[in-house]
Amino acid sequence: MRLPMLTALLLAILLPAPATAKTLVASVWDEGGTTVDGSATDWADSMVFLDKARLHMGVRNDDRFLYICIFASDPHYTPLALEYGLTLTLKAKGRPPLKIEFPVAGAGEETGALSPAVFRSPGLFVIKGTGGNKDRSFPMENDLGIKLKTGTDPEVFTYEFKVPLLPSETSPHAIGGGPGDTIEIRLESPSMAMQMMASQGSGLPGSSAGGAGYGGAPGGGGTLPGGMGMRNQGAELPAPLRLKARILLVTPPAPEAASQQHP
Repeated sequence: MRLPMLTALLLAILLPAPATAKTLVASVWDEGGTTVDGSATDWADSMVFLDKARLHMGVRNDDRFLYICIFASDPHYTPLALEYGLTLTLKAKGRPPLKIEFPVAGAGEETGALSPAVFRSPGLFVIKGTGGNKDRSFPMENDLGIKLKTGTDPEVFTYEFKVPLLPSETSPHAIGGGPGDTIEIRLESPSMAMQMMASQGSGLPGSSAGGAGYGGAPGGGGTLPGGMGMRNQGAELPAPLRLKARILLVTPPAPEAASQQHP
């Protein structure tokens, strides 16, 4: 039984209507059941499709954390993500952006696209410094409340994130927003990956969120041939990722009026 294929079928049935990259995506209140494990199987009821980025995004939050799942049934972005990593930026109004650079399993062995500390150890992620502060690297397994997980099946593209909303003594690196706030999200390939693809004549669009030049939406057209061997003429090149959206953090649901039911 191939769990990723079941995930793709489930999403195709349950996904809401498509959304553009400028659409305000409403979060769903998390009741404590979200597990950050790199699987999208428990996200089917929370996903929207972002046309320009050509992938699905699900968002949940509680009063402490933001949870995000990124899923594409077409592994279009996987080769560059594996080789160069990704950059996640989350910004609340009036707060400096929280910018995280991270590799995935096997990343960082042959390139220098991210910070040098990352490539010395693929088990690290980097929080970019702001306001004159230096970049800081942390292990993937940490006590900061930040979790980054990727799926293990090369036929689908799946990432899950857990990030603290408000800073605390145990979670000093946080977004700076809370339930009811709107935050901005960007998930993209590092600039060196963009430059590499442009130098190979991949048809990299200058301003879109990953649409023109890379075939149809997930599920349409051909998928990538195996590995990095898609540079042959006529084959579809791997695509850099550019996702931009706004997220509305929901407030907790009102408790049931038990006193009215039992006077």
